[in-house]
Amino acid sequence: MADENSSLPTAAYAAPHPLAKPGFGKRGAPDQRPRHATDFDHLPRREASIAAYLDRLPEGADVSVKTSAKVLPGYGQCALRTALRRLSDAGHLRRLTETFIASGGSPQ
Repeated sequence: MADENSSLPTAAYAAPHPLAKPGFGKRGAPDQRPRHATDFDHLPRREASIAAYLDRLPEGADVSVKTSAKVLPGYGQCALRTALRRLSDAGHLRRLTETFIASGGSPQ
């Protein structure tokens, strides 16, 4: 039986993670080391479990806060937003924001 206090999502209750629209979503880093069981041991429990989950997602997975909150049980949008910011600050996650210019020439 699974530990009730475990914060890692399991296949038993985690929904399949949807893919993002083409051109968005998770992208692997070209210089990323192979996965290791102790990659996130130095992080607090919540951040470590979210980082491990995101690390296992396929290329192109939708890793937005809203989608992740729907898929990961027990984490709300605020908790995920905080965890993602802390993962980014710790160097485990790189989040990019791109501005698209409309055909008129001004940002939308």
